[in-house]
Amino acid sequence: MFTTLMLLFLITIMGMSSISTSTFEAQISGNARIYQNDFYAADSGWKQAVLWIENRVSPPATVNSGSDNIVRNYGNGGADVLNDGFSAGTEDGTINGIPYWYKVVNLPDESMTAVAGYGPDYRRFTYEATCNANGTQEIAVKLTKIFKLGY
Repeated sequence: MFTTLMLLFLITIMGMSSISTSTFEAQISGNARIYQNDFYAADSGWKQAVLWIENRVSPPATVNSGSDNIVRNYGNGGADVLNDGFSAGTEDGTINGIPYWYKVVNLPDESMTAVAGYGPDYRRFTYEATCNANGTQEIAVKLTKIFKLGY
């Protein structure tokens, strides 16, 4: 009888341990799914910055007077704030219900370089696009585009 009770006690402890482990692993996989969804939203968001640059006929002007050379900025409206919460109407959009925004900054040290084979009026402009999704994931990419000056 004593042996049976000890065996039953051990099986109960093992069962409780298995339930605890399963619950913990379910939480890990849920967090991984959220992380992955936010990452993919940020990855898709910077592509919107590429489209914005691509659809421009002339180089965009900076919208701030500081040294950041920002040409487009969304989010909370602050020039240097990338991880604040999204207030209503400040995000560029949502992807699968996840809000995102992006900021495009002109990199003046790398911009305005002459482009061989295009003629004297063409210059290469370089930008950095930073996209933030849900205030948790952030991706930055470097973009270049050739513009004709005075067009």
